[in-house]
Amino acid sequence: MISGIAFAQAEGSPAFEAYAPDNTVAPGEETSLTVTFENQGEITTEGEEIEEATVTEARGVTAELDSGGAPISVQTDTAPIGTVQEGATGTQSFDITVNGDANPGTYEVPIELEYSYTPEADEDGDDADEVTTTETVTVDLVVDEGSQFEIEGATSDVVVGDSGDSTIDITNTGPGDASQAVVTLDAPDTNVDVTSQSQQIYVGDWAAGETQAINFVTELSDDALPQDTTLNATVEYLDESDNERSSRELRTAIATGDQQAFSVDDVESELYVGENGQVTGQVTNDGPNAAENVVLLLGDGGGDGEALDILGDVGGGPGVGLGENVDARESQFSVGSLDPGESAEFEFPMAVSSEAEPGPREVEVTTRYRNVAGDVQTTDPIDMSVEIDDEREVFTVERHVAETDEDAETETETETDDETAEDTFEPGATDTLEIAVTNDYDQTLTNLRAQAFTNDPLSIDDDEVFIGEIEPGETEVLEFDLEVGEGADPQTYPVEMDFQYDDEDDSDQLSDTYRVPVTVAETEDDGLGWLLVIIAVIALLAAIVWWFRDDVREWYHSLDRP
Repeated sequence: MISGIAFAQAEGSPAFEAYAPDNTVAPGEETSLTVTFENQGEITTEGEEIEEATVTEARGVTAELDSGGAPISVQTDTAPIGTVQEGATGTQSFDITVNGDANPGTYEVPIELEYSYTPEADEDGDDADEVTTTETVTVDLVVDEGSQFEIEGATSDVVVGDSGDSTIDITNTGPGDASQAVVTLDAPDTNVDVTSQSQQIYVGDWAAGETQAINFVTELSDDALPQDTTLNATVEYLDESDNERSSRELRTAIATGDQQAFSVDDVESELYVGENGQVTGQVTNDGPNAAENVVLLLGDGGGDGEALDILGDVGGGPGVGLGENVDARESQFSVGSLDPGESAEFEFPMAVSSEAEPGPREVEVTTRYRNVAGDVQTTDPIDMSVEIDDEREVFTVERHVAETDEDAETETETETDDETAEDTFEPGATDTLEIAVTNDYDQTLTNLRAQAFTNDPLSIDDDEVFIGEIEPGETEVLEFDLEVGEGADPQTYPVEMDFQYDDEDDSDQLSDTYRVPVTVAETEDDGLGWLLVIIAVIALLAAIVWWFRDDVREWYHSLDRP
């Protein structure tokens, strides 16, 4: 006997409903529309629970949002959802932009779902082939009378390689008021950066028709180009129903300028070998912005607090050489604030040693300043040419011979002989040595201390003379009591002198050593000496004769007479 067996088999398909809980948008808003998809399933032939679950499961679900008749643009049109079983949900967000002129109202937005499923399944596990189908669901989108925003203008003073203030004017064009508004800024150019403190700016209440000035700080890298650069702004706010809203992305351009620059001109150096001097010049703010607290730095500005050797040897390489013979007495000079196109004078005192070689030098000058945002900025170094002149004589030092009244009244050839006679010194005598000192310098020198030095057979007891002030071209006569030793040879001897003094910068200076000739005369013979010698010899002979008179008388009588 053959008996038939009946097999139970379930038939059905997935069935979706769509919901958009936060579906209220405003004209001009850029936002995300979040949609929840629920698989309610549909059974046409009942079966076991596991069989019904098999035929109602949607696999590989994708959702494609279409604007339909709604006034929106869709940026994210297709999105994956995955597998959704009966009774389960899947969620996906779609980026949309609401048209700025969208009319308020409720719009039906279609979403096409595509997925695969198994239409039949039995208890033995024999399933029908998998099929792929599409299904369209809709969600309501409500366009409310929210706020719209427009950028009305933008200004900026930022320059390449610097930071600066920028401002954009944003207007709430309505129709609704906004509250708790926050403006978020972003620059897509990688060489342009909105500083972190300026990326999100809180505005608060923002009435319809009101314009807000949004101030922020922008930085430009050294590689940025001096041109208009794009800036994006988004306004997030609460509408009049306290719903969170976000405006569409607002775009504008901010102007950027050339890199802040300074130039150095009219450089003059008053530097001489063996002297202290100065380098002067003029620094100009070439713009484009004003600069505060401008400071010129030589080399690295002497940041280590020590004296900075800034000048190299003649013919050295470019840049700042660390020579040993020229030192910057001061390596920084403050010129204050400079508007664009404004100039200021500067001066750097230098000390040049006597071992330095005359010739040109190259000096690096860097400008440090505060920009309009108050930030400290430093420019690239500028080469400044400096000339060091050869050593020069500060004084002319000569013997001075006072004229007698007779010399002043008559000018004869014998005057020279008289002066020559007065110009000599006698051995064993002390006489006045007069030395004329003339200031050949281009400055008035003060606190001048003249020191005289002698060697045997010359000597000076009071060998220092003080002069309070001597002007350029002025001559002072110094007097010393010069003593010539007994037995000094008749010849010319040197008297050496040097000078310690203060220049117009109150810098203490020491001059070179100067030499003044002093002639010791030969002792004159007038015949009196020889006469005295003869008299002395005669007297001596007479004394001998008188002492030996008896012997002489006897000797005399013993002489034979004719």
